[in-house]
This record gives sequence, structure tokens and C-alpha cells, in this order.
Amino acid sequence: MAKKMRSRIICIAMSKCNCGSGVESFWYFDGHQIELFKGCPKCEAEKFKKYRPDIKTQYVSEETIEPEPEVRIVNRLTQWENENQ
Repeated sequence: MAKKMRSRIICIAMSKCNCGSGVESFWYFDGHQIELFKGCPKCEAEKFKKYRPDIKTQYVSEETIEPEPEVRIVNRLTQWENENQ
């Protein structure tokens, strides 16, 4: 029988990336859906240089990595608009 995963909701306020691009930032995750950093497409490559090359894959780790709950990212303004219609 499949194990039921609980859902985790991340509410974020849309903000500009701190790289100075003026583009909205969002979270980047590794291959196990663990949060790495906030960024934008313009600074993504530079920020990923800090990590090993296989970080975007289901890499092997010396420690056990528990599966993260399903992640849903919700824009707070959109959530408020949907609740107040």
C-alpha cells in the first residue's frame, strides 16, 4: 500500500531578487525537494556554483534523507483574493 504524504504549504510574498536584476525571486530546490536558495533565472547559474554538480538529482547521501512532504507554493495575494471572492 502506498504511503500517504502530507502536504506542506509555503506562503510567500512575491519579492524582487537580491541580485539586483529587478526580477521576482522564488525558491530553488535540490533533487530531494530540500530548499537551497531564493533567486531568479538571471542569478541561478551563479548560485548553483556553490553546490556540487549532482545537487539537482536524487543524489546519494551518507545520511538518510527523509522524503519531504508535497510542497505547494502559494502567493499570499492570490490566496487572499481566492478567499475573499
